[in-house]
Amino acid sequence: MFLDPARLVPAIRRDAELIASTSFEAWPDAAQAAALAHPLAALRLPPADLERVLRHNRSYRTRHGIAAAPPIDDLAAGLAAIAPAAPLFPKLGPLSWKETPWLACLDGSAAALWSGVLLRSPTDRMALVLEAWLALEQPARLHLFPHLDLADTTEIRFAVQDGTIRTIRRQSDHPAPSSGSEALEFVRSLVARTSLDRVFIDVIDRGANDLRIVDINPILDTRQDFGRAA
Repeated sequence: MFLDPARLVPAIRRDAELIASTSFEAWPDAAQAAALAHPLAALRLPPADLERVLRHNRSYRTRHGIAAAPPIDDLAAGLAAIAPAAPLFPKLGPLSWKETPWLACLDGSAAALWSGVLLRSPTDRMALVLEAWLALEQPARLHLFPHLDLADTTEIRFAVQDGTIRTIRRQSDHPAPSSGSEALEFVRSLVARTSLDRVFIDVIDRGANDLRIVDINPILDTRQDFGRAA
């Protein structure tokens, strides 16, 4: 998918608080309790360190007129030191390395070998979305989740906006499963107990209606007149 910085960056900066609220550490307690997985460890990245990581993305350097990426060996050592010896699924803020599949499942016992590579490989999506944390001048977190095999599970996406909840069909989705109505009730109950709004909530059914939250993503308004009175 083509990412247009000229269109997206203003929306990301306007909606920085909304975007930051979709990283796991900012989820409401009820959402965290219903999460598919909790992070096993997390590296805290203050804004200066986060920008050091983002500068390793070529499009970020081009957009900001930066000539070269800075050294991040200290951050890599810190990440390797906290990585548990387990299969890991890393996420920077709310974003995974899905565009780089071989970085989506990492052997925690070999963290010294991949920690630097991971930090030097922020994706183009990260280079855009993580600008929200820089705009807010607040730390981001690189979470190390347990890697889970979700091949035999069904995922359903819901859009929550202005009190309305609706199912979103994506090209990769299978036909609506029989658990769809239960998943809708699950999301409706969650929204009633939290302040979640203007978000996509991805729900997975692990079988026997064991429903869990996989992801929460912001619904951005990228129109030029966003924020103006109707």
